[in-house]
Amino acid sequence: MNTLVNCLSSWNIDIDDKASELFDRYYELLIFYNEKINLTSITLREDVDIKHFADSIAILRYIDPSEKYIGDIGTGAGFPGIPIKIMCPDCKMVLMDSLGDPYSVCYTEEELDEMMNSTKGIYYGIGAYVSFDNSINMARISGVMPGSPAEAAELCVDDIIYEINKESTQGLSLEEVVSLIKGEAGTTVHLTLIRTGVANDVEVDVERAQIEVPTVSTEVFDDNIGYLKITEFDEVTYSQFVEGMADLRAQNIEGLIIDLRSNPGGNLSTVCDIARQLLPEGVIVYTEDRDGNRED
Repeated sequence: MNTLVNCLSSWNIDIDDKASELFDRYYELLIFYNEKINLTSITLREDVDIKHFADSIAILRYIDPSEKYIGDIGTGAGFPGIPIKIMCPDCKMVLMDSLGDPYSVCYTEEELDEMMNSTKGIYYGIGAYVSFDNSINMARISGVMPGSPAEAAELCVDDIIYEINKESTQGLSLEEVVSLIKGEAGTTVHLTLIRTGVANDVEVDVERAQIEVPTVSTEVFDDNIGYLKITEFDEVTYSQFVEGMADLRAQNIEGLIIDLRSNPGGNLSTVCDIARQLLPEGVIVYTEDRDGNRED
């Protein structure tokens, strides 16, 4: 209990009055979590890890005793009932650190939605790649997707995005610029661009549409060696992979290079679907929980 006593004392909490109450609430939350999603093995009070309890008191002090729900917690998070939205950043850090798991991440509701949407490989926008130029602290067009609204509007690589809907982009981050360009399909965004070799600003209206991100590209090298590059594994990647392989086979390739360099990963089910097209029949990957329950 020394860890607990030292922890409580450092916050000037009356140990006699508060320690038992906090422990009861912590234990109650662990049991609640175990019943809801069965991710903890806590069943008896003696099983509670005192260090995790002490590490988590900073968080529990922010919990209304009446609050008992799974908060906005990301993959792998191991504590229940935490209303993340009312936590200070330090409390979120304590929560994640107390898990002892480097792969646990805490997301706000908006961040979680953005992450889930990013793995679909589909978004609503204009089909342009945008990067941030640190030399001028403004965003530029770094690429245009074939067949996209950006291509139809004749946006060019290296165009500086000076205004969006007549509002200056100066001082905005890359994420803020991209969020302003994105929007519902069928709506229009007005861009004011600075283009090299053009004296006046370029004013253009671009109609937003559903954009499928190209994650697979192919070509054929000398000696009929096929080359297929996968930039990331999104939900759309499998169908693009099948289409790319069909195109390469139609060119009678005699070998194949699959390039995954700089691929950050993505959707595990997509990886497995692609692997099944390449590997002999059998188990590709399986998961096993702390109780030894395995799922292929």
